[in-house]
Amino acid sequence: MKARIVALDFGKYLVDIDGDIRSVHLPKTLCLKKKPIVGDVITLDKTHSLMLSIEDRKTYLARPRLANLDHLFIVNSLVEPPFSFNLLMMFMCFATYHHIQKTILITKLDKASLTPYQDALDYLRSIGEDVVFVNRNQEQDRQKLMDRMQGKVVAFAGQTGVGKSSLINLINPDFQRQIGSYSEALGRGRHETKEVKMVPFLTGYLVDTPGFSSLELPMLKKELAQDFPGFSAYIGTCKFANCLHLDEPGCTIKAEVKAGKIPVFVYETYQKLSETCLERKRYE
Repeated sequence: MKARIVALDFGKYLVDIDGDIRSVHLPKTLCLKKKPIVGDVITLDKTHSLMLSIEDRKTYLARPRLANLDHLFIVNSLVEPPFSFNLLMMFMCFATYHHIQKTILITKLDKASLTPYQDALDYLRSIGEDVVFVNRNQEQDRQKLMDRMQGKVVAFAGQTGVGKSSLINLINPDFQRQIGSYSEALGRGRHETKEVKMVPFLTGYLVDTPGFSSLELPMLKKELAQDFPGFSAYIGTCKFANCLHLDEPGCTIKAEVKAGKIPVFVYETYQKLSETCLERKRYE
């Protein structure tokens, strides 16, 4: 029998078995190559009470610790907090690096004008990014999100205050109650938010995680050079195969910036993010 881990706390695992949420255990005698985490698809014994194995993961996040996330909704408000292109690109790089589909949600359209951010939004659309303007009072915007969520494991990311909770409650008004019931099943209070939890929704799952308000890119400079939004089209066109698009001669990216084909503010954001990335892995 297959099941999905939707919450955990030490040796206790809550799993979804065809819509039935129950607690299962990991036998002490069972040797696994990896530790079970939220999002894992597992095999249970005949009694549906013991875990036997973990299926291969499609995606894996170390922070927040989560397996098999399909789609990340990156929420950015126009005001309160103000629109941040740098942070938006960081979240987008994070999703691309982990091979996770992404949608950019722009909120609080009733509180500010799009005009100051039009160049940034035009760039995102020019490189094929999925950008959705949302107003929680409009049913058609709600439907846009639900269409993208159908049958998938999804999570919302963005700064505190951008409207993630409002969007989640709009999509699933029962979400907080279900999260609270999971916490109670794990012996914790309703307001415990440190652990990742998943709620079944639209034949998929909606993830509750505290780890997507801020993050650090886990990638190397050379990985950012390939995964930065809009740069993948230029892979293999620079003079040097390992070009970081910084100080190297014969860099196509810098030539495109100079020619006005890549906006200067986009390249400046790339430079800032590159400064946060490592040259090589710490164990090398």
